[in-house]
Amino acid sequence: MAGPTYPVPEDPAYRIRGIRQIQDEDFVSATEVVNPVVEGILESVEYLRLHTPALGEDGKVPETALPLTGGLVAQDTPPENTKLGWIDTGNGSILKYFDGAAWQAVSSVWG
Repeated sequence: MAGPTYPVPEDPAYRIRGIRQIQDEDFVSATEVVNPVVEGILESVEYLRLHTPALGEDGKVPETALPLTGGLVAQDTPPENTKLGWIDTGNGSILKYFDGAAWQAVSSVWG
């Protein structure tokens, strides 16, 4: 069944949260109901495709794609990126942070 395809904008936006739910009482018009829903989903998928970083050769997200505030990495050697928190898997999976000079263990809190 060939026919027209849905257009995808050149500069897509993520708009999944703004897509209206089709209700049972809706008159299902392709132009007014179905197509706007499908177009919003397709545009959001394209947005994610364009804004998802490719993994590096090491299988990790490149540092340039990480948020400035950091994140966590679990491995047995310290990460080169000192903005990350480090789960030291070579030492009992201890959570560590870089204090500007060395990696320090995060103190445990038990309640």
